[in-house]
Amino acid sequence: MKEKTKISLNVDNELLSKVHEIMDASPIDSLSYHVISLIKDGIELREKVKRQDRMLELVALKNLHMMRQLVVTRGPDVLKQMDEQFQEKLPELNDLILGNGIDYEGT
Repeated sequence: MKEKTKISLNVDNELLSKVHEIMDASPIDSLSYHVISLIKDGIELREKVKRQDRMLELVALKNLHMMRQLVVTRGPDVLKQMDEQFQEKLPELNDLILGNGIDYEGT
């Protein structure tokens, strides 16, 4: 049997009203159930965001590696310039990946 600990929370009225909206749409009428469910969902979403961030970083590093391989013969100055431009364009690259649903799962 799982151990349980009773806690008390101070929740602002706006957040509580949102929890009550969720409760009203559910056949289960337990505040504890819904708060626990929302906490679990939040933890799962945090893990998904962390995983997504790691995948974005991996895709960015793979792109940087590929770009560096293409320009390596042009000398260190070109590599340095490309690295700087890559850092500037990195937020755009991440937006492109996320916005267009590019499949980076197989990387």
